[in-house]
Amino acid sequence: HEWYERKKCGCVGCQLNEDLVRLCVASLERLKARFAQCADAVAKGRVAIDVDRCQVVLQVNIPFANRKPPDTTGAFAEGQENLAQDIARDLAAVLSAFESPMVIEGHTGKTEPRQYWRQLAENRARYLVGVL
Repeated sequence: HEWYERKKCGCVGCQLNEDLVRLCVASLERLKARFAQCADAVAKGRVAIDVDRCQVVLQVNIPFANRKPPDTTGAFAEGQENLAQDIARDLAAVLSAFESPMVIEGHTGKTEPRQYWRQLAENRARYLVGVL
């Protein structure tokens, strides 16, 4: 493969099968196209792609409405719906570009009572999925 000419060692032993290299290069080109497709959304700084962990990471908090027990409903904070929608659009752009199943996790920052905060986090995640 043409890339082997760039190698400093030049040894034949570490060269991969040409067909395998072609498949890898094709896969890399498809991946580059996916990154390009969502580059504008990522450039805004609200959503990042962690390639090493295969994760999409929100860089900002989604402004969800504050809740107190027993209310576990998920909704965006009043007056911050536009910001929340902008974040959701950026996230949707990344999800759409990669066309892969993803898990959305919700976190609240609180822990007790455990069941209440778990339910609120799950409902917020479901709400976001519905928005997406």
